[in-house]
Amino acid sequence: MLKGVHRPKRPELVKALLLEAGAELLVSGAQVSIGAVADLAGVTKGAVQHHFPTREALVLALYEHLAEEFQAAVADDGSGASAAWRYARPVLDPPSGEASDHGKALLAACVIERGVTSRWAEWVRKDRAQDGQDTNKLLARLAADGLWLSDVLGVYDLSPTEREALARSIHRLAEGA
Repeated sequence: MLKGVHRPKRPELVKALLLEAGAELLVSGAQVSIGAVADLAGVTKGAVQHHFPTREALVLALYEHLAEEFQAAVADDGSGASAAWRYARPVLDPPSGEASDHGKALLAACVIERGVTSRWAEWVRKDRAQDGQDTNKLLARLAADGLWLSDVLGVYDLSPTEREALARSIHRLAEGA
């Protein structure tokens, strides 16, 4: 009697594929559903539901994954940079490729899921607390947020010279220089 083919289970790999597929859907503006993620990742709906029983759980896990990447990028690196400047740097010197897409997906996740928006707002409030009540640092963060949104939506086509001038201005606000 022949036994069926045994494929080794690799749950962490499958989970990573699912999160990447979800991020890709968010970036493209497509509907994020268990079926769409399964199709894009090349797995069954059951495989998706094994890791994420509901669409909400999938989007929340996707947010957690993307936010973790962003938070690691802006964590205190011992350079003495203010929290506001560390927050602004990834926007001013945007990564390319997958990292850039992940930033877009993070923003999209915040837009489509109310629970995600609350979590993001809570993290931003905590991160901002490191700046105290400095209005210039808040202005630097708000400028970075506006630039991020503009980049995601393709609103302004900034030249390298304009981007550098913005970076200097935001740096002065964030660092009080």
